[in-house]
Amino acid sequence: MRKILRSIVISDTHNQHNKLNFSSFNDSDIDMIIHCGDFSNDTESTSNNFIEWYGNLPYKYKILIAGNHDKYAFENNEDFKRICKELDIIYLEDSSITIEGVKFYGTPWVTDVGDQSFMMDDFELSEIWDKIPLDTNILITHTPQAYVLDTFYDGNNEYNVGSRTLSEAMNNFTQLRFHLFGHVHGDYGETDENYSDLDYLSINAASPNNYVVGLNKPFIIEI
Repeated sequence: MRKILRSIVISDTHNQHNKLNFSSFNDSDIDMIIHCGDFSNDTESTSNNFIEWYGNLPYKYKILIAGNHDKYAFENNEDFKRICKELDIIYLEDSSITIEGVKFYGTPWVTDVGDQSFMMDDFELSEIWDKIPLDTNILITHTPQAYVLDTFYDGNNEYNVGSRTLSEAMNNFTQLRFHLFGHVHGDYGETDENYSDLDYLSINAASPNNYVVGLNKPFIIEI
């Protein structure tokens, strides 16, 4: 019988990772941590600060993707990958890994919202989603799909900012169990509702909370 992987899921820590509260977790019960991107604030120093912290966490598997504010990972890609490898961090960038029989796929891209990293027009992103293996079990993206935990509120109006082409692609992943993401700070949460007939759980694990002081609680999932 395959072992259940108890996993922490976080996202968008933006160099506030030391403020996360893991005190309620028993480290011996946790097998994995997954970060869904935007770990830094567009600088090398904040990237290095996070990577050192992440690499020293006591979990067997440490999976990481980048996001639109991870400029160092974008502009110094090979160097960043080398650092992750040296620290035993599994960095996924349009790539997959199978761990204890479970197939993970990670990709950092988001729809174009300005002069930041890993951005592309939503129509062009369809080529990125086409790379995702159809037998993926755990999909880790920085962006949400459109209309699933993707509502951004600017103080006056609400907008759905997730990728519409990702929503279309999600119909193809018949082995999917979890879609993990962040990017939209104000729509933290989980839902099993989506725009397909598939049965999977979507989790927006964005750590910053737009409405209260402090960080959102990390998710725990069983894979």
